[in-house]
Amino acid sequence: MRARFPRFRALRVALVCAALALPGFSLSQATQGDALQKALDEARRELAAEQARISTEESAQRARLAELVAERDTLSDRRVDLELGLDPLRADVSALRDERGALRADVDAAESETTELPRMIRDAGDKIVDLLEVLPPSEPRFDPAAVEADDLDGFLDGLAGLLADGQSNGFYSGPVVLADGASDEAEFLRVGLFAWVFRARTSGRVGIAMSAPGLDATFRWYEDLTPDAKRDIAAALDARSSGATAALFPLDPTMQMETESTTRQKTFATTVMAGGPVMIPLSGVAVLAALLILERLFFLLRKGGGSTRVAERIVECASEGDVEGALEICRKKQTPVTRAMNACLVNRDRGQAAMEDAVQEAVMHELPRLERFLPTIAILASVAPLLGLLGTVTGMILTFEMIATLGSGNPRIMAGGISQALLTTAAGLVVAIPILLTHSFLSGRVDRVIADMERFAAMLLNLMRKDG
Repeated sequence: MRARFPRFRALRVALVCAALALPGFSLSQATQGDALQKALDEARRELAAEQARISTEESAQRARLAELVAERDTLSDRRVDLELGLDPLRADVSALRDERGALRADVDAAESETTELPRMIRDAGDKIVDLLEVLPPSEPRFDPAAVEADDLDGFLDGLAGLLADGQSNGFYSGPVVLADGASDEAEFLRVGLFAWVFRARTSGRVGIAMSAPGLDATFRWYEDLTPDAKRDIAAALDARSSGATAALFPLDPTMQMETESTTRQKTFATTVMAGGPVMIPLSGVAVLAALLILERLFFLLRKGGGSTRVAERIVECASEGDVEGALEICRKKQTPVTRAMNACLVNRDRGQAAMEDAVQEAVMHELPRLERFLPTIAILASVAPLLGLLGTVTGMILTFEMIATLGSGNPRIMAGGISQALLTTAAGLVVAIPILLTHSFLSGRVDRVIADMERFAAMLLNLMRKDG
């Protein structure tokens, strides 16, 4: 507010001076000069005082500015120091966040595993129960109730007992279903979990367990043994029943003994049936293609055989001027070639264009008869490998279903599906290749007959043009 006072006073002096300068002003000249001088002196004093005040304030402001600049520099240095110290803290915070995320993930995984543990126990128990169902009967070694109650200790104890049985021998009694379907009580001798022998108490029949892929169960009791093998099995059972700790008996440790059906030599019918249901339509394709091919071969050989010699005789008669003789040969030898030549001779009096049209009409009339069934044979040649591929797919589906149900530990279980897949593929190719080759031969034969029709008809046209 102080800075405004001098401006007001200076304005006042200026107004006084202006008033003194106005015409008609009544003050004397001396009075005007004194007043003006006083105003100027007062203005100078106030201006000097104001300049001194401004200089003092400017000095104070400069000093304050210097203090602020120094304080700013100090704060800037401190800020840099704080930022340098903040980087390690930020890295520590990031590491702590990562560690916290990992701990949360571990906690979630632990909670999930704790929640899924009963289900995992039940799934594992179900798989073990399924395994026991496809094995021959044995002494109790696994309690499914422990799985239903989600009893981890009971499940582990049963699993440990099952693993122990796989490394030990067992002698026990139980029911048995013999090869002919009869039931009896029997004594069993188990070697680990891969070999079983039995002896029926009532009938005294003995046998061994062996794999039987393709049947409802994956094992069966095999009794078609040699007398020595039966005697050794009975002796081993007697020794164990009397308390002996060791016994000898014939054993197939791989469980890959061939069944009677595989030891017999396969016939064509059994081979076809081994390929699965796809072999039925594939056999139908083969039979239908064979019938159509035989019909076409008979037709083309009968209609096309010797037609070249007959056509040459007709051309020879026409060149000698014996048109009636040529027509007689055409009437006696009814082939596609002679019918085309007959159309040319019959229309000889109607001119060149009429003969050409008649020959073309005869060729078009014979073409459907010559190409009859050829498209069907070509379709059958294409369908046969597709049916083989379909059999391959169905065989692989069967294989994977067996793997899903019984596991992949025994390759013999998968052999049926793989054999079916390969057999249908081979059968499809065996059927398709001869059909394709025969179709190519028949198509070439038809093309040859059509070429003979056009060639000998053109020869007659040239002869009739000369005679005309």
